Amino acid sequence: MTALESHTEKLRAMCFNTVAMADQNRFMMGKAGKISAALKQMIDGVEAYCEAIKSETDWTVGNDYILAPEVASIINSLIGLLNGPGRFDGGTLDGALREIAKTYELKDVEV
Repeated sequence: MTALESHTEKLRAMCFNTVAMADQNRFMMGKAGKISAALKQMIDGVEAYCEAIKSETDWTVGNDYILAPEVASIINSLIGLLNGPGRFDGGTLDGALREIAKTYELKDVEV
């Protein structure tokens, strides 16, 4: 389960029946519009990249002094993009991005 799926499931488990949760469901299904679909692909992509590094090497991306700042920069930029247009629950996405940073030991992302 990806960090994005995990955070969305947590909201569902807490029974958040709000407009934001309805938007989040559409976001997760890829039905929230082109901007949201692109954002979801970027979030899934950065997590897939981090996981690929971990599975093909003996370390997490956060332990690579060349890659770590670059991946942290991508995550910080994605957090910044949450302020742009799109219908989704920014808190859920923000939490998922910070969870990715924590999981893969990226210290340059505020968790």
